[in-house]
Amino acid sequence: MAKLIGKGTKLFVENVVTPGQWDSICFTELTEPEGEWGEVETTDSCTTGKVKEFTSGLLDNGTFSFVGHYDNEAADKAIAASLQTSFDAGTTRNFRIDATQLSTGERKEFTGFLKKFSKPNYAGSEEMLQISGEIRISGAIVPSDIS
Repeated sequence: MAKLIGKGTKLFVENVVTPGQWDSICFTELTEPEGEWGEVETTDSCTTGKVKEFTSGLLDNGTFSFVGHYDNEAADKAIAASLQTSFDAGTTRNFRIDATQLSTGERKEFTGFLKKFSKPNYAGSEEMLQISGEIRISGAIVPSDIS
């Protein structure tokens, strides 16, 4: 089986001024969103044996994080400023992850807010300035193929 590398994966945030336009967030590290089902205890007086019973609760799609180089170009500055404004206000944004290295291409779209955001971090003389963030997913992740 062939191994896949992450090159080709892209992270986008929807432009707040022009809805439907997606701005690319360049990253060097990206964690995959991981969901987790809540649990509800259903043990009652009719439960037999010395065991608890459970059923699934609500799905929590969790968080994911990114780290990227801070570029001084106007477009990258504008995206970083837009993310900072959203972080400061606690507003939700639409995000998208495209994984084009897969044979069909996979896209995940979701709404979330920046739980953490840092722009730019201070760096040593031979290090790149970086931005970083953690996005809390709110609601469903909508998967689709990239056509």
